[in-house]
Amino acid sequence: MLVGRVLSVSGWSGQAEYTEKLVPGELIYYQVNGRKIICQVTNVSVRPLKGFYGTFKILDATAALPKIWANLYLLQEKIEGHVNIGTTEKGEPVKLRVNPFFRHVLIAGKTLRGKTHLQIVIHEEFLKCGIPSIIIDTQGEFPNLNKFNSNAIVCEEMRFSDLLSHLRYKKTVVFNLQGLSYSSKTRICFEILSQLMAAKERDYKEAENDVRLLQIPPVIVDIDETEIYAPEHGVKTMNKDCSDTLKDVAERGGKFGIGLLVNAQRAPALHFDVRAQCNSAMVFQLTDSGSRIVIGQLPYITNFDLRRIRDLPIGQCIITGEMVSHPIHVLVRDIETKRAKNLDFEDILGLESVLTPQVIEEETVEEAMPILTKASMAMEGVTYEKLQTLFPIRKIPAQGECVVIPERFFKPGWTNTLALQGCKVVHCPDMPGGSVYMVRKDPALQTAPNNPVVDHNSLKTRRKIKKMAKDFLKPPIQSS
Repeated sequence: MLVGRVLSVSGWSGQAEYTEKLVPGELIYYQVNGRKIICQVTNVSVRPLKGFYGTFKILDATAALPKIWANLYLLQEKIEGHVNIGTTEKGEPVKLRVNPFFRHVLIAGKTLRGKTHLQIVIHEEFLKCGIPSIIIDTQGEFPNLNKFNSNAIVCEEMRFSDLLSHLRYKKTVVFNLQGLSYSSKTRICFEILSQLMAAKERDYKEAENDVRLLQIPPVIVDIDETEIYAPEHGVKTMNKDCSDTLKDVAERGGKFGIGLLVNAQRAPALHFDVRAQCNSAMVFQLTDSGSRIVIGQLPYITNFDLRRIRDLPIGQCIITGEMVSHPIHVLVRDIETKRAKNLDFEDILGLESVLTPQVIEEETVEEAMPILTKASMAMEGVTYEKLQTLFPIRKIPAQGECVVIPERFFKPGWTNTLALQGCKVVHCPDMPGGSVYMVRKDPALQTAPNNPVVDHNSLKTRRKIKKMAKDFLKPPIQSS
């Protein structure tokens, strides 16, 4: 779909005029010799009487630059694969291919933002597809996988011959290391990785690199809290052999069918040689500057993605790198496995929640979906009254009567549009029923000026007002 044309290009950034108001972060493309060059919208504004105008960034640094007046099109690509992890912001399914997992994936983000949830989702898909994997479960998060699928084996330690036997039958083996000392955890991790690497090398040598003769299938190794096992220079390590082996697997394991799934809360604490070998990244919210600087050094992360990462809600991440053709914002699906740990600490302490656990009734949400589709509510067209007919109304302490909107239905531009109508929008990411937006009428905002187009502080407008004032003060022309 044609959405605009190029006005100018400087380096790998450009300016364009658009036929409609695009959302920053949306992907567009232009064509050079039949090849699609993907760009990312970075800013969109409205010029009075002229339409939509903004900037974009070219994501492929090796691509040819567009010509002036080149057409820009909206990118509408389906992400097809075997591993279903969730949906995009537009509700399109995200199904990842398996091959990029064997070129190593980094999962980064703050604690309790959804990293472990995503790991469980990935291993549920691996179990469905019959992809063998090993999980180094540092914190005891995966012991319920065997209840989801009988092909998951949970243990603390296992003879390596038994481990190889399970892998040949394409099973998932979980090493639950919760409660062990750090020295014991690193020792077990070292033994597993060193023996697996040696066995895979032997297998390839005996098969003379003929994949049809291999006895051990390709394996994904998922390491939770990886910075414990391979810390950065200057950080004391419990087991140097474990750190060296993990770096060796990161550098050479992909050639022998060993893929790493690396989970790190603080990317700077993870050894550079490990994170540098990760060709894809799944990044949840990061607010500390150190982690964002390190993530920003990865070649497939853009500055715009870094700004989005700072404000990501719980359960949402940016996937980028070799795994996808362009950075995508993903809403991770719900897990089918019961979590090993209850993270609702108010419930554990016996405290009454401010909202009931079922903030939005399931039938209300399902009814709202077709209505939203039929209404085609544009960012400028949404009204408080229209939201009242689509979503439930709750009386919230200290807030009054509010419309409660699930985050997946809330459009990025609604906040400003509703503010101009005298409404206050509050984002509540940690509610028991999920992340929601609360909208209520605010008398203090209802008297605010409501002209979003004319900027009275702009230089052009000030000059026009000054000229009008001069014309008004001119003495009338005397008739002779």
